[in-house]
This record gives sequence, structure tokens and C-alpha cells, in this order.
Amino acid sequence: MTTSHETGLDAASAPVFWSDAIISAISAWPHRVALLDSSGLRITFKELGSFAVQLGIQLQEKTGDGSPIVLLFDSSAWYYVAQLACILLSRTFIPIIPSLPVHRVEAVVRSTGAKLLLT
Repeated sequence: MTTSHETGLDAASAPVFWSDAIISAISAWPHRVALLDSSGLRITFKELGSFAVQLGIQLQEKTGDGSPIVLLFDSSAWYYVAQLACILLSRTFIPIIPSLPVHRVEAVVRSTGAKLLLT
């Protein structure tokens, strides 16, 4: 377990949600690596914030009605970019692994009312 002494945070200032922690890290450590995936892709905190905002703008333009967004990703760094974009927009997102059969993915899209499936 990490203590507040190790992080430099006290309980009162500790982020409540992981998105708050990411936003704090963007300011504190913009050039540190935030994401590193199995393909070797490295994304800094500053890039993570920038990519998430850019994607969020595109998502808002495509589905400004507030409908849920399905995220069909493996565990790549881009999944976390998409997740942060949805959180910044206060949008519901449904993560789905690509290995599911197509009929299951279609059923999830129909049952959630999602109008966008992001891959």
C-alpha cells in the first residue's frame, strides 16, 4: 500500500477519481510517461490529456445527444485515451473486448442505446 508520505499527498488533497489523478498528473508531470502498452507505444501525461480532449471534441460532434459510447478495444494505450475522453465529457461508456462474438457486441450496442462504437 502506498502511503501519503510516499506520494506527497495528504488524505484531504488526494484525488477521488482516477480521472482527477490523471488531470493532476498532467499538470505535475507533463513529460513523464503516462501509458506504455505492449506495442511499445509511449504516451506522456501531456499527450494523454491532449489526445483525450481532441477525441472528446470529435465524440461530441458525432454524438452530442449524450448517448453511451461503446469502446471496443484490447488493452492498448488508446483504450485509456478513449476512456478519459468519455469521462471528460461525462459520457457513459461500455468497454467491450474485441474477442466477443459479433452477435454479442451487436446485442450490447442495441441494449445500451449506444450510437457510436469506437475501435
